[in-house]
Amino acid sequence: IQNHFSNKKVTVYPFLYDDMNEKTYSKNLIYDFIYPANYYFHKNHLNLLKSFKILSLENIYPSLLLTVSYYDHKLLDLINYYKNKYSLKITILNEVQPNQIGKYYNKCKALIFPSKFESFGMPLLEANKFNLKILAPEFDYVRDVCDPDYTFDPNSPISISRSIKRYLKI
Repeated sequence: IQNHFSNKKVTVYPFLYDDMNEKTYSKNLIYDFIYPANYYFHKNHLNLLKSFKILSLENIYPSLLLTVSYYDHKLLDLINYYKNKYSLKITILNEVQPNQIGKYYNKCKALIFPSKFESFGMPLLEANKFNLKILAPEFDYVRDVCDPDYTFDPNSPISISRSIKRYLKI
């Protein structure tokens, strides 16, 4: 087979911004977990919130940083309902630009990623770059991008909460 590209210049573009690395931003660990995601059903925010509710009933209150657009009113209402009813330690960030997410990864110890399916799963790659522990479903899309530290069934809030407890060494 003849190589049709032997005389062609090939440019490889990185998935991540050049300035997106753990050295660009100072480490200031404030949050246990981060979940950067938009409000789509498959992102599975409800089961994540239910898992934090389960933990709160056991007097376990890990902190969670969520990136949510303020136009996602249904999700914001849902988060605030769980946050207020169960005294959850949830912080909401609005409209984080992709080239700024690194400073938030450096404030977190781990990525929790309960998404039921992804075409790629960019936050998994980003979390890996920032040396965060990764809690994610035992799905092929996850294993295609990284080797998670802890896995769970994203359809089960109990499974998610147990994975969080394993990570927290409880």
